Amino acid sequence: MFVAILSLIYMCFISFTLGLLVKRVMSRVIKADIDMIMALGIMASTVYAQSFSIFYRVNIECNIILLLISLVSLILCREDVKELFERARNSDIEVVRYRVFLLVILILFVAAISATEPLDYDSYLYHNQAIQWIERYGLVKGLGNLHHRFAYNSAMMSLQALFGFSFIGRSIHQVNGFICLLALYYVFCDLYLYRKAELLKKEFRASYIIKASMFFYILLNLQSISSPGTDFAPTIFFMYICGKWQEACEDKRQQTFYYLAPSLLAVFCVTLKLSVLPIAFLTFYLLYELLKKNKTKQAVIMLVGDLVIVLPYLIRNVIISGYLLYPMEKLDLFKVDWKMPKALVSADREEIKLCGREILHQSELNSSLKAWVQVWFKSLNLIERGIFCLTLLMICLVILSFIYKRFIKGNSKPGEVNEVYLQRESVLLTVLIIAFFYWFLSAPSIRFGMGVLLCLIAVAAGLLFGNSVKGAYTGMLFVFSLITLTSYSDGLMLSEANLIYPTDYKQFECEEVSYETKKGDSIIIYRPKEGDQSGYDVFPESPDADPKYLRLRGDSLKDGFMAIAE
Repeated sequence: MFVAILSLIYMCFISFTLGLLVKRVMSRVIKADIDMIMALGIMASTVYAQSFSIFYRVNIECNIILLLISLVSLILCREDVKELFERARNSDIEVVRYRVFLLVILILFVAAISATEPLDYDSYLYHNQAIQWIERYGLVKGLGNLHHRFAYNSAMMSLQALFGFSFIGRSIHQVNGFICLLALYYVFCDLYLYRKAELLKKEFRASYIIKASMFFYILLNLQSISSPGTDFAPTIFFMYICGKWQEACEDKRQQTFYYLAPSLLAVFCVTLKLSVLPIAFLTFYLLYELLKKNKTKQAVIMLVGDLVIVLPYLIRNVIISGYLLYPMEKLDLFKVDWKMPKALVSADREEIKLCGREILHQSELNSSLKAWVQVWFKSLNLIERGIFCLTLLMICLVILSFIYKRFIKGNSKPGEVNEVYLQRESVLLTVLIIAFFYWFLSAPSIRFGMGVLLCLIAVAAGLLFGNSVKGAYTGMLFVFSLITLTSYSDGLMLSEANLIYPTDYKQFECEEVSYETKKGDSIIIYRPKEGDQSGYDVFPESPDADPKYLRLRGDSLKDGFMAIAE
């Protein structure tokens, strides 16, 4: 746990300094408070780790260079640091003390949870091995051929490798804990103002419901914080982006620079998981708005920022699988010898749909909507069913409200709809509705869509009902949170913990599979004797290791893998 605390502090420092650098580089178009600075720092760290992995392994060398960059950033941005301290000095001293105390408590709380033994099934299915490939070799051509799940190129894997600190002798699985720390700080940093009665005087906002929803989601996934999974971070960032965008609308911000930082994070969020792809529409809308207003320079800066974020992710996709996006075999743009077979990619895409829809047999995949929805709905627990049904109700009410205002009543305040912040609030709601149908009609696993459901309810409630139900809904979320905490806390409390280091991964018994190099030498790859899970202690390991279907491209693991045509 002691190392866990130090790693969280280190990640805070790196994210803060890199976030300041991003803010300064894009100072003409970005406005960012402290939590947004940290979020931009996480984004910058991830882009850096992905870019570094293209050329070299992400290990101690990568961290040393990053630390030097952070120190230089601190010097370059010293005026920004002074401004933050001056702002804190001029603020209410009780509020400052509360936020410092909150941060300390959250670091201790998150360190205690994230230092427990990783429990997620997928972490042993492919996460920890994928992270090790990045730590040891960086980017390996055709790695998806060794195990198709290695082609699930989430940017989180590179960030996990960067902050895994494997050079100390074991991997530190703390990144989800760090993202949880920043999310909890964002949720509770203004809570002290309730005591000062400042927030109570204001209208109750939809953004408060999004914050309450984030807290509920964190408690719902408390056991996953210690695992290097790829579901937690994109959902948290999705909800955070919606919260910051909604806050800007509620504060009646007209200027685009209040929305540009969330739109950059939206592109970054997509590189974490393709299931949140519709959030990128916020970026496209903002680009359209800038070009419409002839703000070409701002649009170019924003577009360059988006390209810097997404290019390393796309390059990694091509090198790992041979495809620009995986698993999209129809987007076949590159002729490379390490390309994964189209049949395998197609089968993997179908398997994702099967799992998301809770369908057991391939023959049922194209069954009617009514048939698979019944099977899927039965798989949800009571709280998940309630949230899903409430989301459907909100979508129906929003559509009916639009029809009523547009075609029956007309606009009672003709000038009001022209307010930019009102248009942007409507854009956010539209994006959330698109995200809902994108999730539901593709692979509606509740762990992929919970953030979409909760944010959609929050924003729709804000537009439809004002104060009349939002407070009640927030209270309901906190009740759900308490139920969730009570239900899941036993397993968490029984998890193994270590006073100094975070508890290591579980171990599995393996067998050796020999692969022949071009020179005729042998390289051993391990395969689990039972099941499909692998530990961190044995490397490289894959449940799909089989020389009948796979061969090495060269004389070492670094040269990558090729599929053998049947």
